[in-house]
Amino acid sequence: MKIYPAAVWSLLVISMWSAVVAQAQELRYLGPNSSRPTGWIEISRGEVREVAVGEEIPGWGRVVEIAEMHLAVEQPVSEAEQDRLRSQGMATYEVLELRIPRADLGALPVPSPR
Repeated sequence: MKIYPAAVWSLLVISMWSAVVAQAQELRYLGPNSSRPTGWIEISRGEVREVAVGEEIPGWGRVVEIAEMHLAVEQPVSEAEQDRLRSQGMATYEVLELRIPRADLGALPVPSPR
């Protein structure tokens, strides 16, 4: 069986691109649920789902807070990433907290300055 280098490279590039796209899903926070202690998110286009504190959002981390204005998720930082940061003289951390602002915040009225 003959193996073509171009085919192997193409397959490798496609699989790497797929992994990057899977990790880079768009996330929009739509706001809290008014009747339950959960919130609504949109992952990718049109996939809306309900999340609760403690739940894992693939590619984003674990939900730690659901607030009116934002959703907070935590991403643990691997030892390898911490070592990479140290080798570059940067500060290290064990957990990265991300706060995703509510998607419709731009639609809220802004009070005029006096």
